[in-house]
Amino acid sequence: MDKVRFVWQLLSTNQKENIVKELQRKHVYIFGGGEFGTALCSLLSLEKIRVQCIFDNAEAKWGLKIDEVPIVKFEENIIEDDYIVLIAAGVYETEIKKQLLACGINNIIGFEEYFLQENKLEILEIGPLNNPLFRGNNVKYFDVLPVDELIEKTLSWGLDPAGVPEKIDYVSECADLGIIKDKFQVVFSSNCIEHQPDLVKHLMDVENILEAGGKYYLVIPDKRYCFDYYNRQSDWCDVVAAHFEKRRVHSLRSLFAIENRTHNNAKEHWAGNHGEAPSVNPDNIGNLIREYNEGKYIDTHAWYFTPESFKEIMERLNEMGLVKLKLANVYETEKDSCNFFAILEKK
Repeated sequence: MDKVRFVWQLLSTNQKENIVKELQRKHVYIFGGGEFGTALCSLLSLEKIRVQCIFDNAEAKWGLKIDEVPIVKFEENIIEDDYIVLIAAGVYETEIKKQLLACGINNIIGFEEYFLQENKLEILEIGPLNNPLFRGNNVKYFDVLPVDELIEKTLSWGLDPAGVPEKIDYVSECADLGIIKDKFQVVFSSNCIEHQPDLVKHLMDVENILEAGGKYYLVIPDKRYCFDYYNRQSDWCDVVAAHFEKRRVHSLRSLFAIENRTHNNAKEHWAGNHGEAPSVNPDNIGNLIREYNEGKYIDTHAWYFTPESFKEIMERLNEMGLVKLKLANVYETEKDSCNFFAILEKK
């Protein structure tokens, strides 16, 4: 399952019907000819919604087609009356909005925001950085950094900070969800749970802030298609041991695994090109040990999942009574992608 369909399936049948009816009455344009734009175009096609064309700023894509819809250079005079431009460009959404507004194109919206604008569930998003999936008065954010430090972080990574939320409602340097006293119908995180030193505690904390019937929606990296390829797949034994050790920082083993990383190109991994097995740098290992002994927190992946292994871990945690959240669904990793999706539910 791709991100577009993942967001789409968050909606009720009535919400989907309303969106389809509205888009069938409009001239629909997509901005973004990459992964998200391709998936969005395919979804709209299945729903019998005609897309006029797909705009993209990359000249190499001009002339290509997605489901017979051409990818073209953006020109404002192409757009017909009674239009809507759905942006499907990930972290570049803010830049594209500025580009279109400067040309007098006003009816523009990110596809996630458009799909979810009628969704009035109380939502908590964990770790939004500069590209939150959810926006609106019904959404609150949790992060380890306040807004000003998130902006500094995005800038240090060469990202546009314009998408950083104006307010982070809950801040905990040690990622302690226990500080939250509110209840939510939806909790969402992307590329988050693999960083949790104690995964069981994290899931317990999410359960505590979910209302009965609430769901935890997850985007999780598949170790087979990211830089974790050469790291050993985690199993339930690892997860349970970390919980009873009351692990609050990453183990030395997890820190050493940083040295075992390869490239992060999902398409290359899917093609079988995983890069050479990494060699160990003794100096790096020595620095990791020194910082660990000094009590410094070093962020890294604690867990290495595949869809099947995540399913098995959740089943074992349920059987042991450690976690009450039930696995509602786990989706296979899409070809050429590095992430898979899962949904946990509080019964």
